[in-house]
Amino acid sequence: TRISRPEPYYNNDYINENCNLIQAFHQEINQLTEILEPAKLYLSRQELLINSKVRSDKTKKVIALQPFGSGAQITADNVLDTSARSLNRLTLQMLIRRLRQENYDIYLITDKPIPFVNSEDFIKHQPKQIRDIAASIAHCDYFVGIDSAGQHIARCLDKPGSVIMGATSAVNTSYPDYFNIIETNTEKTYMSYRLCEFDFWLAEIENSEILNLNKDQARIICDNVIDHIKKTT
Repeated sequence: TRISRPEPYYNNDYINENCNLIQAFHQEINQLTEILEPAKLYLSRQELLINSKVRSDKTKKVIALQPFGSGAQITADNVLDTSARSLNRLTLQMLIRRLRQENYDIYLITDKPIPFVNSEDFIKHQPKQIRDIAASIAHCDYFVGIDSAGQHIARCLDKPGSVIMGATSAVNTSYPDYFNIIETNTEKTYMSYRLCEFDFWLAEIENSEILNLNKDQARIICDNVIDHIKKTT
């Protein structure tokens, strides 16, 4: 009899940024190290039909945009996120402006009101259920976001995309062999979640300014994203 302790955050490959969370679970539970195929997400015809309104203009490409992590707090003029995963106000506003200038429609994925953006810049479609969000992404041509649920849905649906990384590791939490990964700071201090309370707290403090980008940094990211959209859609 073997007793498994399915705690991937203590997995050696995960700690050293050599595998993602799914692969770490696979090693801990099944004692196997072969690379798993990407997960697939299957949607019903009804789910796809109900959310087809995300393509209101058939002549335009639709970009799914998820700018914030789940823990982000939106203030009147900025974004607070202790996990350092969310875009700041300047970067988000510049990215929206650039996407609109390229004549793309934008499907904004968020459950939070954002006082510093114009709602007229987005498709009037805001489903609340996760499978409806997934079905909406299925109708999009491209995904732009951060380390959050949207990127995993987009990967399951084989959508091209750009993921802007903050404090978390692209190998641990994203798909660097598939997405266009944009690292804003390669010198960041990263600590796997739950490994040690003190180290996790220290990493959050040291990484707190990673996505607090200035105008030049935001412009480089926007150029990168637009260029990749044009290459892949």
